[in-house]
Amino acid sequence: MTAKYTLAFDVGGTKIKAGLVKADKVFHCQTYPTEKKSAQKFLTEIEIIIKSLINPKVSQIGIATAGLVRKEGNQVDFVPHFPKGLINIPLKRRLEKKFGLPVKVDNDVNCFILAELKYGAARGLTNVIGLTLGTGIGGGIIIDGKLYQGHTGMAGEFGHIIIEAHLGWPCRCGKLDDFETLAAGPALEKWYKKITGKKKSTYEISEMTLKNNPQALKSLSILAKYLGIGISNLITIFNPEMVIIGGGLAEIKKLWPLMRREIKKNLLPEFKNCPVAKAKLGTNAGLVGASLI
Repeated sequence: MTAKYTLAFDVGGTKIKAGLVKADKVFHCQTYPTEKKSAQKFLTEIEIIIKSLINPKVSQIGIATAGLVRKEGNQVDFVPHFPKGLINIPLKRRLEKKFGLPVKVDNDVNCFILAELKYGAARGLTNVIGLTLGTGIGGGIIIDGKLYQGHTGMAGEFGHIIIEAHLGWPCRCGKLDDFETLAAGPALEKWYKKITGKKKSTYEISEMTLKNNPQALKSLSILAKYLGIGISNLITIFNPEMVIIGGGLAEIKKLWPLMRREIKKNLLPEFKNCPVAKAKLGTNAGLVGASLI
């Protein structure tokens, strides 16, 4: 019998990746801009992509998406990083009705950690925390070898835990001083501007750290401080075998020793042996994970 494929999506705030997935291999991967202004146009764009990739060997559709995914993927709210028009999207129901295939939808970081558990850095483990560090901070939780999703399916929104109380930096979710506001990619830009009064992109600051620019390194050390606080809290709460980190910030080489030092500084001795590792599957993790939900 010919092996079947999953038509997998990884939906982000700026782009949609789609491809055919079998095990940990991705075929015919394509990238499209994300439609963010209209729910109807967004759904139409997804349907156009499906029509361009679907074939008789596709047995299901899997969607890893940013945003809040209600239990069993029946409703998706693309907040807080999408405009308010993209809320309560019936993605699963609509696509199943239109294409006659089973459709599974889950948060992109849940998919990320499932992929790392089966094929990547967490292979062979049973209790793992996953984090993606990019425009925001997302989380995924594996307990006893299974994805933990919480009462309504939205467990792991680590980016919106409060780790500071006096800076007053607002998050798009409406909170002040939450984890991603102080420790995601845009935060690095804010720390640099606070120190220098100048505006630089995350990429530019990252490149400057490789040249040992003192202001860039200082900005990175502040970011690492808040990452250390947040991640050490998660280790203390969940007592995982490993924390796996992916996303754009994970590519900043000089972040890792600073971050690991700050994590250990905030941990009780009993927790200090928990390894913090870089994800192995790279940019395909979301697509591979979408085939596993």
